[in-house]
Amino acid sequence: MFTINFFKKSNGLDFATAFAASSTFRQSVISIFLPVYSDNEIKEIDNGHMTGSFDEIDVLNTFLERFNLENMEEGLKAKKHRGFEKTLLYEGEDSIKAIVTSDNPDYKLLVMMERIEYEETAGLWQVVAYQVIDAKTAKEMTNGN
Repeated sequence: MFTINFFKKSNGLDFATAFAASSTFRQSVISIFLPVYSDNEIKEIDNGHMTGSFDEIDVLNTFLERFNLENMEEGLKAKKHRGFEKTLLYEGEDSIKAIVTSDNPDYKLLVMMERIEYEETAGLWQVVAYQVIDAKTAKEMTNGN
C-alpha cells in the first residue's frame, strides 16, 4: 500500500509542498486514491445500497474511518472519541471543507468535499481531496474558533 508522508523533508520541492501548492496535482493524486464513483458504485446507489452517499456527514465519517484504517498519513490519525471532532465550512451548496482534529495537536486534517449531480436526487457527496494543515492555519480558517 502506498502512503503519503507530509512530514519528511527533502532538499528540493517535497511532496507536501507540491501537494499543497498545486490544486491540479492534488486533484490528480486524490483521483488515484479516491476516485469518483465507479460504475459498480453507481449501480449500488441505484439499488439503494449506498444511501449514505447522499449525506455529507456519512461520507465524511466513512472517509475518516478509511483514513485511519488504511493509515493514509503515516503517524497521523483523525481523532475519534464519540465521533470525529470536526468543523464544517460550507462553501455554497455543493462544496464543504471539513477541518478534522488529529491525534497530533500540531496538525489538522482538511477534507474537501463536493456534491455531484445525480439523477432525481439532491446529489451525491464525495471527498475530492484532503490535506494535512498546521493547527494555526486551521484556526485562521475558522476565524479563531
